[in-house]
Amino acid sequence: MDEAGIRAELLRIHAAGFGAVEVQPLLLGMSEADLSADPRIRGVGTPDFVRHVAIAARQAAALGLGFDLTLGSGWPGGLPGRSGAAERQLLLASVDLQAGSRHTPLPPPEPPAYVADVQRFLDTMGPFDPDGRLVAVLAVRLTRDGPPATFDRVEILTDRVTDDRVDWKVPSGRWKLLALYENRTAHSVLGGAYPGAAHDALTVDHLSAAGAQALWSGYVQPLLAAAPRGGVRSLFIDSFELIGELPWTRGFRAAFQARKGYDLTPHLPLLFRKGGESKYSEMVDFLGRKGGPLYLGAGGSEARARVREDYVDVREALFLEDFLGTLVRLARESGVGIRLQAHGGFADYLDAYALADVPESEGLFAGGSSDFLKLASSAAHVAGRRVSSSESFITLRFYGYQLDPPQLDMLAGRALSAGINQIVHHGVPYPYERSDGRRWYPFSGGFGRILAGPLPMTTWFRGDLWDALPDVNMRLARLGFAMRQGEHVADLAWLRSEGEFPDKPSFEFGRVDPHEGESAASRALRERGLVHDRVSRKQLRSARIETGSLRVGAARYRALVLDPMQVAEPELVERALAAARAGIPVLAIGALPTRAPGLGDAQARDAAVRERVAQLREVVVRVPSEQELAEGLRKLKLQGPLVAASGNSLRFSVDHRRTRDQHVLLVFNESWSTTRQRLRLDVGNGSVVRWDPRTGERKELLAGHDGARTFELTLQPAESIVLTLDR
Repeated sequence: MDEAGIRAELLRIHAAGFGAVEVQPLLLGMSEADLSADPRIRGVGTPDFVRHVAIAARQAAALGLGFDLTLGSGWPGGLPGRSGAAERQLLLASVDLQAGSRHTPLPPPEPPAYVADVQRFLDTMGPFDPDGRLVAVLAVRLTRDGPPATFDRVEILTDRVTDDRVDWKVPSGRWKLLALYENRTAHSVLGGAYPGAAHDALTVDHLSAAGAQALWSGYVQPLLAAAPRGGVRSLFIDSFELIGELPWTRGFRAAFQARKGYDLTPHLPLLFRKGGESKYSEMVDFLGRKGGPLYLGAGGSEARARVREDYVDVREALFLEDFLGTLVRLARESGVGIRLQAHGGFADYLDAYALADVPESEGLFAGGSSDFLKLASSAAHVAGRRVSSSESFITLRFYGYQLDPPQLDMLAGRALSAGINQIVHHGVPYPYERSDGRRWYPFSGGFGRILAGPLPMTTWFRGDLWDALPDVNMRLARLGFAMRQGEHVADLAWLRSEGEFPDKPSFEFGRVDPHEGESAASRALRERGLVHDRVSRKQLRSARIETGSLRVGAARYRALVLDPMQVAEPELVERALAAARAGIPVLAIGALPTRAPGLGDAQARDAAVRERVAQLREVVVRVPSEQELAEGLRKLKLQGPLVAASGNSLRFSVDHRRTRDQHVLLVFNESWSTTRQRLRLDVGNGSVVRWDPRTGERKELLAGHDGARTFELTLQPAESIVLTLDR
């Protein structure tokens, strides 16, 4: 980069109607020839880079543009020279034992199988770290071969190791020696443009405060010091693609003992899964061969599940409190906000999003479905945040890099109707000519370069689209502004029983498909005009009953929907029961819980769950699956603020906010056809005004004295409008 180029690009971005910029330094799309020809490319963190960021921050401020910094170069967050704070894993090595033998050599640690899966698609794994620290040595007596292998007895032999040999006489039976090692994953940041070799920049430990502090001191602090005071609006944390045979951190066993009250050591074999826990290899596991347990103990699959639940719970706490909590604290102490894409991390996505000042979704993860987009906006509503955003306008295509304005409207409308009120255009590449004379574009797909995958992604604005952007951005600005007014209003809370949302790529062959990836339950809610938020288990456990409504954090709801679940905390079932007894409609989809999670005090906690579930069955409406949710909603007579006047399904998507004086409804036609429908309002008493984001014009649709509260609405393909209703 150079100073003149930075200024020219920011002027161009400002002229296109953008309100802010985010600096995302990476070298995706470059070849080895490009890197050899221009060593400046690998300059992130150097004095020149810091100076250029400061220039950009000053110029953005002069233009009135917000200015955000990505947390590091590439993702999922790392930097060179901090190997002591690198991402860590637990490895399991094994050898069969002979009865009567003694002084058995320890099996050495070996590279995990997931490494080969990852490297087939992305060059993000460096050389195997041979510096493994021995954590524990166990001997297990096998009762069945696997996977999963089953054992009925465990001996802890860690104290019997001398010079890499175990001094233990093997009893009769079939025994296996298990050596557990902790080492660095050798996971380098994808697309990082730091000085040195690609695999020098290691992903930091996302389960420790040390990992967060390394990123802060090594990357963020120098940039904040160089930028003008107040020049950086937010720190952006991109999505997490974390890796580990068994994700681990130093001190994990001590943290586990403190939180769960028992020693994890004899249970360690039960935690491992076939294929490890690489987010990358999970995405390419098309045949579903990974994820099952490697070992089962004497208690069988349920005992293994309980220990694994305790492990995941501790891992989640370390991710939320030690890693993300440290970053949030450091940012706020520096007067900087946090924009966070929580997906892919080691915690319930809803709980992690809620830590951010601006929870952010994206249009690529999970295909950008409305169900997925709803998570970030829901977390914002529960946490009392005014803004939630989405990294939008990115799809996987087999040809072409660019979407046209109608497709931008389609994707933006989907996000806005899911409660998102800030759209982030995914990428504008800085103008740079590669060594072969072609202009650099980081997401062009193919092979022979440093890539984010083999398929091209639609993020490039060029040609006529640049001329259209001022109008597109004005529409988005008007819609986003309208949907930040007052407070969000959702009719019901829908418990998400699973903490993660499965990533599922969506391939586009032509235009963006309407309602792509939407679940049957989401469709049933939308067709009755019901606005909903997803809530986590943790959020529901702390909910309160207030004057006939369910208060979850900063949000209130008049009904509750429960996901299917076999396992639930007694406190969660108690909250659902209390809501139903207070007259709040509760609708349960599928199975109700049969036990509590975890190993500690399991018998008493299981009994508490069964007792409460027996009472819950008497006061909730149940449907067997998502496909029957619509019938349950009709039975409870639940409908939203805007419905079809004829009683048919609503053909539009709706979101709802409320100010002191008005209701504000966003109405979106997620269709490639012009849609006309007669509608009825169930909120507001005064006049109804239609606001057109294309022109800024407003038109009265319904006078305040019209007691029927019905009107006809026509929307063009992919059109979004705003209705205001006097209260």
